[in-house]
Amino acid sequence: MLDCLSRTMVSTSAILPNAQWFGFGSFFLGTQHFSDVDLLVVCADQREAAMAHQACYELWSEWPVHLIILSEAEESSTSFISKCGCVPLPKGMPSWRREEA
Repeated sequence: MLDCLSRTMVSTSAILPNAQWFGFGSFFLGTQHFSDVDLLVVCADQREAAMAHQACYELWSEWPVHLIILSEAEESSTSFISKCGCVPLPKGMPSWRREEA
């Protein structure tokens, strides 16, 4: 799953270079046991959000991933990142989680 996430982030960045990836929930809190991985992708607008949804198909259709895709305006109005304690994923999966996989 972690390889799929990394590939998805790289391929998505090729078509949506300004998309911002975040993780939240038990997996990113370092909890040893987790049932899924919670991810947030923030895109410039709804058009880009739709593109991100399609680009992430393999990830969300085959793995236990909760994928939330918001436009910048939606994130701004909900403050999702701060409310959920989201962790930025600028270069892919955190190294401490890659080592556990």
